[in-house]
Amino acid sequence: MSMGMTEITIIELPPERLDLLQPLWERLKEHHLARAPYPWEDMRGKSWEDRKRELVRPNKQLKILAVQSGAGLAGYCIATITDQAWGEIDSLYVAAELRGRAVGRQLMEAALGWLDAAGISAVTISVACGNEAALPFYEKFGFRPRSYSLQRVSR
Repeated sequence: MSMGMTEITIIELPPERLDLLQPLWERLKEHHLARAPYPWEDMRGKSWEDRKRELVRPNKQLKILAVQSGAGLAGYCIATITDQAWGEIDSLYVAAELRGRAVGRQLMEAALGWLDAAGISAVTISVACGNEAALPFYEKFGFRPRSYSLQRVSR
C-alpha cells in the first residue's frame, strides 16, 4: 500500500519476534497514561516483560500483525484465541504519522479475518478509560459496549 511518499506493508511476525514491538507498545502505554482520567499506577509500573507474559501463554494462539513503514515498524495488532475458543484483539497501535490513512482498518480486518477463519464468533476488545475517542473506530467492526469493568487499586 502506498501512502504518499511512505510505502507500508502489513506483515505477520512469529511469536519469537514479538520483542520488535516493544518500542511501539511503550508509545501505546504512554498514550494511555497521558489520557487516563485517574492515576493508573499499575499500568505505569507494567513492563514489556509483564505484557509479554500476558500474551504468550500455552493456552493462547497468537497472531501478530505489524506495519512495516520505511526501515522500521510503525504499528501493530495482536490478536489471540484462548483454549476456550474466545477471541480478543489484545493490542492495536498505529503511529501518529500513519493515523487516518486506513492502516488501523487494515490491521483490524486482517486480525478479524484470522479469528473468523478459526471459527471464533465471540471477540472482545478492551478500551482504556480516557481513550473513548477510539470507540467509534471499533464500532465500525461491530464492537459494542457490553459492560463496564471497574477496578479498585490497592492503596
